[in-house]
Amino acid sequence: SRGLGDVYKRQISIQEMKKILILLSGNILYDARVSKEIASLRKFGYSVVLVQTHKLGENKINDYPVYVINKQSSDNMNFTKIWEIVKFSNELNKIIKKENPDYIHCNDVGTLVYALRFVKTKKVVYDSHELAIECVIGIKNKIIKYIEYYMVPYLHAIIIPQIDRLRYFSFRYPKAKGKLYLLENFPTKFVTRTDDLFETELKIKRGNRKLVLYTGALNNERKVKELIGAIKDINELLLVLIGFSSDSYRKELEDMINQNKLEERVYILNPLPHQMIKKLAVSADIGVCFYDDPNLNSYFCASNKLYELMDSGTLVLTNDTVGAMRVVRAENGVVIPDTSVESIVTGFHKLVKLDNPPKMQFFWESQEEVLRHIYR
Repeated sequence: SRGLGDVYKRQISIQEMKKILILLSGNILYDARVSKEIASLRKFGYSVVLVQTHKLGENKINDYPVYVINKQSSDNMNFTKIWEIVKFSNELNKIIKKENPDYIHCNDVGTLVYALRFVKTKKVVYDSHELAIECVIGIKNKIIKYIEYYMVPYLHAIIIPQIDRLRYFSFRYPKAKGKLYLLENFPTKFVTRTDDLFETELKIKRGNRKLVLYTGALNNERKVKELIGAIKDINELLLVLIGFSSDSYRKELEDMINQNKLEERVYILNPLPHQMIKKLAVSADIGVCFYDDPNLNSYFCASNKLYELMDSGTLVLTNDTVGAMRVVRAENGVVIPDTSVESIVTGFHKLVKLDNPPKMQFFWESQEEVLRHIYR
């Protein structure tokens, strides 16, 4: 038995020495999935280094190394864009040489492109949060197809957050078979609270109204104007919108709110850290998750918001997609056929009559061993 114990200790020691460099286009403060992956990997004994494109913030302190490489976001492929890619690649290469990671974990195709430089010398894991080629058209679609097609044979593993997306990826890239792993966007386990965080933290008083929460991008694709239009006709509801938006779009929303005299029933808030969003989900009565973009990425939606709401015991209003239909039941919420104002109103009328939805058990901890298996 002593011999087996020594072997086990050696295995743990080898695991602890492994270093994983996480590459993220964005900010870890607002990326729930990457935050959970880092926490799980560190729990399993791996050393983690994060490289991201946004500053953490003055008050954020990490107990693992974080590098920031500034990156200009642009949709146009011009000389400036190409030069930014080259500069980013050179800075990243310096960090890789300094840290000498055993694995490089690329989040989405926007970071996978930089792995073209080292995929044959380093073990690269592609965490495909989205079906990238379904999200763009034209020349960008062709570029992404080429990158994924070329990279797949050399990748150590490919992580996909939803089963239909995984099957799609396998069908499109046959050489991915044997490298695909399902790791869904479940939330970590959390304790539900009984106090009203909207009132105590955000100073929003709901009175006798039920509170509807929407978090995420504020734009036409997410049907935010339709949401406001539906709330206008249902006096029993109050709407809180939290997320990023362009200045011009926010002005359009504010004008719509003012014109319909909804200042005391519709609130627009700036983005909040994900841990706060998860707590607010518990305090809401209804959560909204719409995925109405005309592509398979939305149809096979993999929403962490959906799971957080259902684990919180919060009712859900969503539209008819495969991803939503797989998990939402009559006791948890309503699935509407489309995202017109009329359908949203009908969905809300059904939801205001429902009470005490069950708390579901879609938790990250039930599946995080997948990461240990990938990096074993």
